[in-house]
Amino acid sequence: MNQPNPRIHGLILRFLKKEASTEELYELQTWLAQDPENLKYFDLLNAQFQNEVVSQRLTPEYVGESWQKLNNRFKRNKSTPVVRLLRSNVFRVAASLAVFGIVIWQLVFNRKLEVASSPQDKIVLNSNNRNAPIVLPDSTLVWLNANSTIEYAPTFSENREVLLKGEGFFDVRKKGKQTFVVKTAHFSIQVRGTRFNVQAYESQYENATLEEGSIELKLNGENQSYEMAPGDQITINNTAQTVERKKVNPLNFTAWKEEKLVFDNTRLSDIVLKIENRYKVDIVIDDSLAYRERMTMTIEHEPIEEILEMIHLSSQLNYRIENATIVIYE
Repeated sequence: MNQPNPRIHGLILRFLKKEASTEELYELQTWLAQDPENLKYFDLLNAQFQNEVVSQRLTPEYVGESWQKLNNRFKRNKSTPVVRLLRSNVFRVAASLAVFGIVIWQLVFNRKLEVASSPQDKIVLNSNNRNAPIVLPDSTLVWLNANSTIEYAPTFSENREVLLKGEGFFDVRKKGKQTFVVKTAHFSIQVRGTRFNVQAYESQYENATLEEGSIELKLNGENQSYEMAPGDQITINNTAQTVERKKVNPLNFTAWKEEKLVFDNTRLSDIVLKIENRYKVDIVIDDSLAYRERMTMTIEHEPIEEILEMIHLSSQLNYRIENATIVIYE
């Protein structure tokens, strides 16, 4: 196995430490695609890196405490036998999980995605139940939020046009004067090279939020277009057929890439949509409440019960859980 030059070696380490820039990620992807031996070297360095990380974390005290917690959990479920492993196996399993975790980040491999393609039809990428980064054929970087899909033609490099269902963050690469088009069910966006977020789930509201550069948003079936500047957010009310423009902090609307949901004076209807998508639950709430109430909160990895308590304390709304359905009411 030929070792890469020191620059590539350092680039891989920055990738594993999550310190690589967007340009470095593109360079790494290109290098990996050049030769299967490159991928083998990456996997080898990745395994070594993760073994070092895990060995630093897994002190004897930590391992003993973790196994005690696991044994206690098994004892509460008498139908499940207690499994005892040698300590060396603990490190091996933990290292494997760490490798799996870092590869899940995978701005290179796209293994989170379900891919369905037809040479005569279209290529469809589905993020399933979690965030998924992808790199399009023109080197544009896209983060797909959970339960989102992106579609494009096999001739994408000649006609840079994608159809988005769900939510995606786009870091569009410039390609001369050729435009990049994002289409949703109700609007389209044209850009050349910039960063922006689009939320287009099947709901009453869709929106676009611009982080940098400029974009042009156009409603389907209308001639009027909206030029957007950094910090602009345009929200489409598909029911009332209205358009709202306001200034926002774009980072609040792209934090989902880091597994955060940030809401700043946000309609409860939008919060409910995000919660349903992340926690895979059904929430029933009267429209008058959902559109009336506004809240400010940040959600990271709290359990759903804690989120419901946050809503209750912030709004004095009540909730109850009926089987797999959550009902929010006054």
